Amino acid sequence: MNSPRVEQASPLPAVRVEDDTQVRLSSAEFVLVEFDDPVFDTARMHPVNGKKDRIRLPVSGTYVLTGEVEWEPNGDGYRTVQIVVLDRGDNYPSLGKSLVEPRASTVQPTVQQVVAIARLDEGAIIGLIAGQGSGGDLELVRATLAAAFISP
Repeated sequence: MNSPRVEQASPLPAVRVEDDTQVRLSSAEFVLVEFDDPVFDTARMHPVNGKKDRIRLPVSGTYVLTGEVEWEPNGDGYRTVQIVVLDRGDNYPSLGKSLVEPRASTVQPTVQQVVAIARLDEGAIIGLIAGQGSGGDLELVRATLAAAFISP
């Protein structure tokens, strides 16, 4: 007797990319973070046309988007990070944003997260912008960006 054949479902689109290349930012400078280290990518969402600073969503639907950055220890000023849509002109609409006072420590870094749930169209291009206002130069130590499809 033959058992019924079970079709293997294709994985849902999901990606997580990281980078630990230290980037020095001047005070009041903002950068679109590049990601060199793929953790996983189920739908070839990164890089996009050779650009490592973005991910492309392969299908329309609702996504959970997360970003995280780690700043070198410095207790002055502010830190900001936001998940943005890069394919809607030069103003980069924000899907989620975090603005924090840094940890008042010369030893412990400031780690900052941002989370968004957004309904996006097929082909949407997502990126992570980080910025700081410490009054001097400051290093962005590491960063992560992830997207996971959760429903049509």
